[in-house]
Amino acid sequence: MKPADEQCRIKRGTIMANNFKKLSKTDYWLVFDHAFKAAERACNEYLAKYPDRWFPCGFAWVVFDGRDPAVKFLKENRDALGRRAGDKGHPKGWHIWDPANSNTQCMGAKVEGAMAFCTVLKKYGIKCSYEYRMD
Repeated sequence: MKPADEQCRIKRGTIMANNFKKLSKTDYWLVFDHAFKAAERACNEYLAKYPDRWFPCGFAWVVFDGRDPAVKFLKENRDALGRRAGDKGHPKGWHIWDPANSNTQCMGAKVEGAMAFCTVLKKYGIKCSYEYRMD
């Protein structure tokens, strides 16, 4: 599916700009699906642009406030989402490690994926941030 098609599908649903006070379960499925695909796309574009850049090795993840309604959705749908649902953060909150689900060790690619993931979620009023560190 092309990115434009994803945007149209989301806009046809109940999600509209500035109308995200309370997202339904279907809305969360659409938004997180779009965010994961955006993360994968950003990571793959980085790797295609810089095929020989493997340093530094590292990680990137997305952080949510543990009380956010999005976290409740992720917890409730843990079986369906699997590893992508994330886990309890330390010392608090909720983390999704490597939202791009990439097998690379390149920190730059993983950061690009996490940034794209956050960008999509923030469009729909889901508060999150990304963090990273070298291995």
